[in-house]
Amino acid sequence: TLSAFAGSAILTRTWSQAEMGAYLAVWRLVSTLIPFFLLGFPTSFLYFFPRLKAPGQQRLVLQASVCLAMAGLLLAMLVRWGGPYLNVLLDSETQPLTQELEVYLGAFLPYTCFWVAGGLVEPGLVAAGRPQWQALMSLGMAAGQLGLVLAAWVGDWPVARVLWGFSVLGGVRLGVGAWLVAKAGGWTAAKWSSSGLGAYLRYSLPVALGDAVGSLSRAADRLVVLWFFSNETFAFYDLGAVEVPVSLLLASATTVLIPQVSGLYAAGRTEAIAELWREAIRRLSLVVLPLFFLLFFQ
Repeated sequence: TLSAFAGSAILTRTWSQAEMGAYLAVWRLVSTLIPFFLLGFPTSFLYFFPRLKAPGQQRLVLQASVCLAMAGLLLAMLVRWGGPYLNVLLDSETQPLTQELEVYLGAFLPYTCFWVAGGLVEPGLVAAGRPQWQALMSLGMAAGQLGLVLAAWVGDWPVARVLWGFSVLGGVRLGVGAWLVAKAGGWTAAKWSSSGLGAYLRYSLPVALGDAVGSLSRAADRLVVLWFFSNETFAFYDLGAVEVPVSLLLASATTVLIPQVSGLYAAGRTEAIAELWREAIRRLSLVVLPLFFLLFFQ
């Protein structure tokens, strides 16, 4: 989150308002669509993984990885096919997007595919008991993105080149993440089997629906501004409408709690679940409640 804030601050000093607006519009459109194609797999993986023995875990990793790779390719094809139509729909008299939208979306296509295909990286490392690896990889990605933005600032790169750079970083994340997940659990010799995939999909689809609704609700105001106003105005709005990232704490706690609770429930240890829940709420409240009062009175 900090790298994204810093990157936006740097790029506003690199490009014009129109270029910045088009860049942010591409990010917003793609980031809104990605949760639809993750299919609820990351959250569902955290639930199913602790309930399985080693062969089942190996099979689950392969099944989820293949499904996410197909979903990433599908998203990339839809963005490629729908780029010209988005330009027509959003290019009203106020011209919220320029005619270069299709070029920008094309440069960002690999990123969309790689990001969805690598959707199992973070939950896979956490579920395998390697949260430190996940943290290091996230820090590496943040450093890479910030380095890319600094290079764009120094070299006065155009928008399309920066988007191609993010696509390269997305490929690096997918490759390194897949290697780390395989190394963490010894899943390099997995063989394909559809056993259990139906139950996994039935559990995942309602989660995917919730993720999709949440993504649309978070992006609704920005999509409205993008539709009715120019890309220059959208740049001002998108950069200014920044929320305090309290949700990062809650999301991190949820990512850790789901596999723990699932494993304890499978073992019949309900009292341990209650104790774990109380301890998590107590620790989170030490940060969330003071932050609530601080922001409320400000």
